[in-house]
Amino acid sequence: MPVFEIFNNEMQRIKSKAPASYATHVVDTEKRLNILFDLLNNGDRTITEDIANRLKGIAMAIQSRDHTGATNQHTETLKALAQGSPWMVRPAASSVAQQANGPRSESSD
Repeated sequence: MPVFEIFNNEMQRIKSKAPASYATHVVDTEKRLNILFDLLNNGDRTITEDIANRLKGIAMAIQSRDHTGATNQHTETLKALAQGSPWMVRPAASSVAQQANGPRSESSD
């Protein structure tokens, strides 16, 4: 499942580039990802096929650096999880990724 590889690789990249002022967000995001990874590894029933597919969509958007698409898919996933989940990363964490990525160049699209 590419979800683990993509999320884990991105987390490692962000950890190495995020400004110190985002340290709390980085630690919280990593903690939540580890909860998700444990659930995925254990075949937890709370991760439905729909949610797994949504996670794949988010992962693919992140991998292609489509931050708007990833954010939109994240928002839709939050709506699908009416009660939320301890592994869902807060929307503010997306600003950590954007900060670590730096300004986006239009010519690189």
